[in-house]
Amino acid sequence: VSKLMKKKNLHEEVNEVRMIKNRLLSSVSREYIDKYFILAKDEDTCKINVNSFTKHGKENISDLKTGEIGGTHECDKIYPSASYVKRNPSKYEILNMIDGGSDLNEYLDKEVLTVASFNKLNNSLIDLLKHGLAKMNSLGIYHCDLKDLNMVYKDRVRIIDWGLASLLDVPFTKENFHIN
Repeated sequence: VSKLMKKKNLHEEVNEVRMIKNRLLSSVSREYIDKYFILAKDEDTCKINVNSFTKHGKENISDLKTGEIGGTHECDKIYPSASYVKRNPSKYEILNMIDGGSDLNEYLDKEVLTVASFNKLNNSLIDLLKHGLAKMNSLGIYHCDLKDLNMVYKDRVRIIDWGLASLLDVPFTKENFHIN
């Protein structure tokens, strides 16, 4: 999944996620992180080549006129037009994220759940809450925007979109809780 962003915003997001990842790595393994979360990395970013803007080598920037990139993100809120991006490519970069599947809202809309598929989804959600979210919160990491659109499901449920996440000193007390 690719997301076109202003270069400044993209690097701010990657830096914020790096702090989250570093805090997680102080207590859990990389495999644990990959099981429950999708976190952007520096190597997930790339510059725009206006002649052949790529997502794995095939997508052209003129495709952005449809308002979508990678088939999933609305771009009209990110920049005025594809022609503006073509004229100002140095202001933008692309964040390529692994495909974690459909967000839960989309998945539940399009899938006909059987007892087996419902149980698999349900067990994955319970696992995420008990082991992923509880551990994350115990480390002072709070997503602050957890909802169906920020959880994706393919073979398991994982948390995405860390734009509103907060790091708090632990243990949490009202003395160390600061609202920015």
